[in-house]
Amino acid sequence: MKDIVLRAKLKIMRLLFCVLVLYFTGANSENARETKFLELKNKLNDLEKLTSILSSKFKKTEIDLEETKFKLRHSENVIGALKEENLEMKAILRAVNGKLKTVDNLVHGSNSEQPFSSTQDTLIKVSEEQLHLNNDGIESIRKRLLIGTNESTSVPSHITRVGFTAVTTDHQMNMGMDQTVQFPKIITNIGNGFDSLTGIFRAPVPGLYLFSASILSHAGNEVRCQIVHNGEGLVFIFAGDTATFSTGAKSIVLDLVKNDEVWIKIVHSDDNIFGSSWSSFMGVLIIP
Repeated sequence: MKDIVLRAKLKIMRLLFCVLVLYFTGANSENARETKFLELKNKLNDLEKLTSILSSKFKKTEIDLEETKFKLRHSENVIGALKEENLEMKAILRAVNGKLKTVDNLVHGSNSEQPFSSTQDTLIKVSEEQLHLNNDGIESIRKRLLIGTNESTSVPSHITRVGFTAVTTDHQMNMGMDQTVQFPKIITNIGNGFDSLTGIFRAPVPGLYLFSASILSHAGNEVRCQIVHNGEGLVFIFAGDTATFSTGAKSIVLDLVKNDEVWIKIVHSDDNIFGSSWSSFMGVLIIP
């Protein structure tokens, strides 16, 4: 683009030179010289207009290039944050799998010759010592090991699957205090717990859930949000920069009962949230 502008300026200089040459060397007549001068003047005006247009396009191209560079840098930051969240989730899942394997080994590794009631007590005691479960977890293991009694001994044949990911679409401008942040575009919604019309997740089953949210502010603006559980604000999310766009993210693990609600709300008036899938909200059941 710079080469094009330079070539146009060189053409203008050559035309000016031709005008000067014609003026000083003369022409066949005064009228012919004036006619030639007007023609050159018109061409000069056309070239000036072309140069102006090319210069404007060059400036716009530079602006678009800077915006593309910024979006690329922001994408790299988002990817880095998502990688960190992914590592946290993997660590949690590994811990859960380790506990489940420990319980499974304890159940299947018992001595078949030992009286079953004694084996039950031994397994329960070892499970309590090794897993350090709370009272609810210990009671759950006891119920699963109470084989031969009147209590139910059946174990679910499948693990309940619940999880969702939703993102923003349009920009959400001038949001008020306590206003719910909307994530209309659903990417995943296993269990149908997330409502895209209200922006609220309602737990279809009880269990331990992991939630995470990432919010992008507009350039030069600040956004203050909060993850809410049944109307109680829990952890804050801040995004803001005096000159450019900024991302804020937060994750939290919650122990929910059926129909508990979780959502994101604004905690500062007149905030703006960037749309176009740049902001997201997700949750997954990690332990039923």
